[in-house]
Amino acid sequence: SKITSRFEHCEYEPGNNNSLINNIVHAIHEDDKCNFWIGTEKVLDYFIPSKNKFIHFVHDDKDPFSLSDNRIQSNCIFEDSKGNLWIGTWNGLNRISLSDKDVLKDKIKFFRYENESNNNNSLSDSRVTAIYEDGFNQLWIGTHGGGLNKLILDNNSAIVEIKNYTKREGLASNVIYGILGDDQNNLWISTNDGLSKFDTQRELFRNYQEGDGFQSNQFFWGASAEGRDGQLYFGGINGLNSFYPEELKDNPNVPPVYI
Repeated sequence: SKITSRFEHCEYEPGNNNSLINNIVHAIHEDDKCNFWIGTEKVLDYFIPSKNKFIHFVHDDKDPFSLSDNRIQSNCIFEDSKGNLWIGTWNGLNRISLSDKDVLKDKIKFFRYENESNNNNSLSDSRVTAIYEDGFNQLWIGTHGGGLNKLILDNNSAIVEIKNYTKREGLASNVIYGILGDDQNNLWISTNDGLSKFDTQRELFRNYQEGDGFQSNQFFWGASAEGRDGQLYFGGINGLNSFYPEELKDNPNVPPVYI
């Protein structure tokens, strides 16, 4: 028997408001209603396949509850365990609460979180590149230049405290590309200068680089995923690495020093 397939094609159509608003797509997320959030270079689109309908959300300088920036970053549309959607842009992090009524009527409020130069309890950098949720009501936000941020949330998903981690604390690089977790409460963070393992309980970093067997010291935007068997995958500029976190054992013996 012959197997046939059909590819659906969506693209920007000038003059048609019910089309994809920009052809450069960085992120796609399917919500629990089987609708799609599509992050592009110029706007956040909401696509309802059952109605073949697009809704566009854009930044508005006059509206403090609009999207903080139109440039959505790769792999930076994230739905947390409480049903909130977090959107990372090139100028801030956004949070919205999903609701059929609000989405369809274009009444969504975007709550913004950005870097504030005189506020230590703000994001270390507004350029958001990675989002991860752990099991302790915390979000981990990677940035392009500001390192890692821990967001401690209350029961209403409002941010109570933000803590920053950079090269000063042991992170391999302040430019982060991806964040994954393991069963031992460690984070695995791909950066521009190696892979960092972060023990979130003791707040200690252990860094791995090309000499440890990785494809190179430079990883790449959004190229990280966890397999169903717990294997972690990280892509970079020279290929792909995969490993089981529990199998990476450090040598506890300090080598002798010779002069």
